[in-house]
Amino acid sequence: MVNSPTVEKFIDDFRAITKRQLRSRTRSQSHIDSVVHREFPEWFKREVNPIMINPVLDAKLEERDFFLCGTSIWFSKAMVQASPFSSLEQATSFARDLWFNKLLIQSWLNVFSAHLHIDQAAKFAPGPIMLELEQFGRKYCRKFGFVFITSTDKKLPHQILEEVKVR
Repeated sequence: MVNSPTVEKFIDDFRAITKRQLRSRTRSQSHIDSVVHREFPEWFKREVNPIMINPVLDAKLEERDFFLCGTSIWFSKAMVQASPFSSLEQATSFARDLWFNKLLIQSWLNVFSAHLHIDQAAKFAPGPIMLELEQFGRKYCRKFGFVFITSTDKKLPHQILEEVKVR
């Protein structure tokens, strides 16, 4: 549900809190994104008032809400059929079971194809950044056996380069 419009405001709030708490030398966008990705679910469960969560969980969510999370029509339809959820934990547990135990391979491919690949970012980068993106893209592929995929298509080429260097 991290990419759901329902929780987007909370993610922005948590990102701002995280940025303020980090020392200036660790405030790179990729580092902040990493912290948000890792720590947001626990913060959300702990800090967000259950009165605010329950109406969201009690509502029958729409396919587009889930499609934004996973870009898989199959996943979206299954989540809609299973909702409403009694808690965030139930929704998360159901989604994990769906992804890891019941998901068709084509759904995984759909999700990966919806993300920006490093070679796509290199096409729009200035010369020196383009060369580095291509170089680190090849290194990443050799190391992990697949191309580097970033979680958003809104990043600039230099931010993607910073992210791939960290990994």
